[in-house]
Amino acid sequence: MIFMVDTNVMMDILENRNEYFDDSYLVVRNAIENGDKIMYPVSATTDIAYILRKRNDVREKLTRLSCCLQLADVRAEDFFAAMRMNMNDFEDALLSAVAKRNRAEYIVTRNKKDFADSVVQAVTPKEFLDIIMREDV
Repeated sequence: MIFMVDTNVMMDILENRNEYFDDSYLVVRNAIENGDKIMYPVSATTDIAYILRKRNDVREKLTRLSCCLQLADVRAEDFFAAMRMNMNDFEDALLSAVAKRNRAEYIVTRNKKDFADSVVQAVTPKEFLDIIMREDV
């Protein structure tokens, strides 16, 4: 399986956000254990670096992130595809376009409503875990 993760899911893990950590972490851990392809747009690493800018371990966290996930490049074609999408947030539209080009089956996000018009189905971490549990049965 190929899937794309949104920045909020990665921040749940990197920042150990109590309320969301468990499901987000399990998404990544299960994917690694199952040999699934977890993708994240390389352009979004700047968002993480900005959010974590006051911490001394920003580079370490970005390095760990790149070990667990496959960084997906962002191409001009993704930009133009995102511009044509009927999505309010350009960053989300760009993630959707990158996910489509890389044949991702899902976008895992906590902001599912922001991806209502995405060309790739968005699911929450909990929903994604339910999906992979059904596939294992």
